[in-house]
Order: sequence, then C-alpha cells, then structure tokens
Amino acid sequence: TNVIPDSPVAGRIHGQNFIIERAGFQNGTLMLRAGTRGVVEFGAFINFSGAQPEALSGKNLNILADTNKSARVSLRWKDASGTVQKENYEDSYALRLEFGELASNRLPGKIYLCTPDAEKSYLLGSFNADARKPKPKAPQPPKK
Repeated sequence: TNVIPDSPVAGRIHGQNFIIERAGFQNGTLMLRAGTRGVVEFGAFINFSGAQPEALSGKNLNILADTNKSARVSLRWKDASGTVQKENYEDSYALRLEFGELASNRLPGKIYLCTPDAEKSYLLGSFNADARKPKPKAPQPPKK
C-alpha cells in the first residue's frame, strides 16, 4: 500500500547496492540494469512470457509472495571473485509494477520487488523503459 517513489530504481541485489542506468522492454521481458552496454552483469529481468509492451501499458500488477507460476524474475550480480551469478525466481517473491502509458517507444513505470534470497534483495523506484521492437534479422543465405 506504500507509494513507490518517483526517484530512479535503486535497491540491493545480493547485498550490493544497485542504481538503475538503463531500462528496456523487449521480447516480453523488462530489464533493469546497471551499465548501459554489453552483457548485463548487474540487474534484474522480469519475464512476462512474450507479452508485448502494448499489453502492459497502463496496467498495474501485484504479485504476492504466495502466488505460484508468476512472472519469472532473474537477478544477476558479480560475486567476490568477479564472476557473474544468476538466480531465478518463479514464486515466493513480492512484486508491484505500475506501468504508465506506452508512448514514443517508451514504457514508463514504477516497481517494488523483494526476493526471498538470504540477502533480501529489493528494488524500488521509477523507470522509463526503451520498448522498441528489435530490428528483423537479415535473411541468411541457404546452406549448401
């Protein structure tokens, strides 16, 4: 019932401070990440099973910790040795998402996420996701 702040998404992922640098929505997945290019080494992905941004525009989602078969949440972070780690959650997490209206290939929103890991990872704040459709791949010549 608390208000999600208008400030950019921030929180902690596996005990490490997180501040969003880029948000995107593509192929049914919302991505919130540190860094703006390359492989995501620190961030969160929320998979909506292929849903397009138009389907989520203006919608609010509230997933309670006891809900089964929810959107899959993946967290990525680097461990003490610098190796990228990944953990997936399909239940036992709490998530509130308030999507704004899709406009000019941008899907704004607010998020509250809390996962059941020992470090009690959480994200809280606002984002403005790039929701452009990927460019079609160039046709490949037939194999001989």
